[in-house]
Amino acid sequence: MDRNLRKILNLKQDLISNNINASNSRMIDGQISISKKFGESLSLIIKQGGKLWKTYLSSDGNQQVDKDLNVSGNINASGDIYGNQVYWFNHNYSSTETGKHYLGWGRATTGTTIAVHQKLIAPYDGILLKVLARTETAGGSSVMGFHKATDTTTDPSGTATETVTVNMAAADTSYEFEFTATSTFNKGDVIALSIDPTNALNDSNYTSIWLFNIT
Repeated sequence: MDRNLRKILNLKQDLISNNINASNSRMIDGQISISKKFGESLSLIIKQGGKLWKTYLSSDGNQQVDKDLNVSGNINASGDIYGNQVYWFNHNYSSTETGKHYLGWGRATTGTTIAVHQKLIAPYDGILLKVLARTETAGGSSVMGFHKATDTTTDPSGTATETVTVNMAAADTSYEFEFTATSTFNKGDVIALSIDPTNALNDSNYTSIWLFNIT
């Protein structure tokens, strides 16, 4: 018999196990476990250096990742990408209004009431993250508002779901209005943004940043 083969056959340690409940305490260093927990894919687990190293096995080409996926190179996808994704919109116009007015969508316009160009149908469930504002003149204490309306309601309420106040103390300077989990919405809701500055803003540039749950 070949000496190397005889050495392998004489090994006493069971390095490969079929362990449904593979854990650090149940395995020894160097041991390999092929296991499948309820609701999970078949996995290959190796204990090395006192830690468990795990990767899922696939029978159909689909891959499962429990936590973060860190990629140092490019991601090339021929299919669709779903999940939470960040999108942004620009709202640019010129206004001498000092009271509350609503930002336009898709055209350089504003208004003191919510008209057809001051609202957007939410394409997915999501949340407003923040709004960046940069204006020709110093707006002073300025209140940015998020407004929404569900089905059967024509326009969002003039009372904002959430407001954020920032002192826009300098002209031609970018300011951030950061919103919270209060500013959520559902697919199909009508959403709008308002600004209520102390001083007239004149030429105004805004970028709103949103997180959509793409499904």
